[in-house]
Amino acid sequence: MKLITAFIQPFMLDRVARQLRKSNIAAFGVTESRLFGPRCADSSEAYEPKMRLDLPVEDSKASSVVDMIHRTVEPDDEADFLLYVTDIENYILD
Repeated sequence: MKLITAFIQPFMLDRVARQLRKSNIAAFGVTESRLFGPRCADSSEAYEPKMRLDLPVEDSKASSVVDMIHRTVEPDDEADFLLYVTDIENYILD
C-alpha cells in the first residue's frame, strides 16, 4: 500500500474529489492545512492555506492516481501544489 498526500489550493478540492470518485477512490481524508517555507507566496515566512488530501491506494494504482491529481490541479506555480507518496507498512481496517 501507498499513502498519497497532496496539498492543493482550496478551490481545487471539489474538482479533485470528483475525479477521485470517477477513479473509484471513494475513501480519502481531507484536512485544512497551512504550508510554511520558501516556496510559499511572497515571503519565506508566509503561511499559505491549503487542503491536505490523504489517500491510501494499492501500489499498482499509485502512479495513475498521482498523475490524475496533477492533471486535475494543473498548477500554475510550484507553490500551488505539493504531493508525495510514502509506503504504508501496516494498517488496520476495522
